Amino acid sequence: MNWARTCALPLSLWVCILLVACSQSEEIVEIPKHILRPDKLQGVLYDAQILESQLELIRMPEDAILDSSTAFYNHLYQKHGISSDQFDTTIKYYTLNEPGLLMALYDSVIKRLKIELLEYVDVESHMNFQLNHNHFIKALTESGIAEVLSKPETDLKIFKSLTMKYFEEHKKELLHHNMTPTDMKYSMDHFLRNQDQLFQVKRSIKRTLIKRK
Repeated sequence: MNWARTCALPLSLWVCILLVACSQSEEIVEIPKHILRPDKLQGVLYDAQILESQLELIRMPEDAILDSSTAFYNHLYQKHGISSDQFDTTIKYYTLNEPGLLMALYDSVIKRLKIELLEYVDVESHMNFQLNHNHFIKALTESGIAEVLSKPETDLKIFKSLTMKYFEEHKKELLHHNMTPTDMKYSMDHFLRNQDQLFQVKRSIKRTLIKRK
């Protein structure tokens, strides 16, 4: 049994196979020594799912993908100190004798992947937010109205009005900061919602201006 091909089966098909097996046998039997323990199998299944996701992103002829798949799985087996035969035998064993446990292991792996995906999205969103904020502050600081914007008497309404008017007339400056007037408006709507945010932005501008003197 070539797990590199077997693992590529749709998850829904695996679930169907396991559901059928569950209905046929609910008796718990002792796991033989040559079969991977549940905790170890869970780790292998997790890495296998990651591997399959990577393979799906590779754009190569089918034969080349199969070669890459074989190489990837050989590395997977080596990492976990097992053989392909042992893995195949383990999957067959759990499917026939412990389908409920195998389904639970798959569910655990899927939940872990979903959590890690959400964490990745959160981190990426935070990085993009920080990047946009940095572009926003830098564009304001390097503008010809930075001194005026940083003054205490410049309130929120005047700040936004001056900024939009200035950058409508100096679009090239925004391009230098990888921004457009629309980006600037979005940034102001996002980073200048209240007086507290205005104070923080002014302080950032003022701090930068002082450093340059």
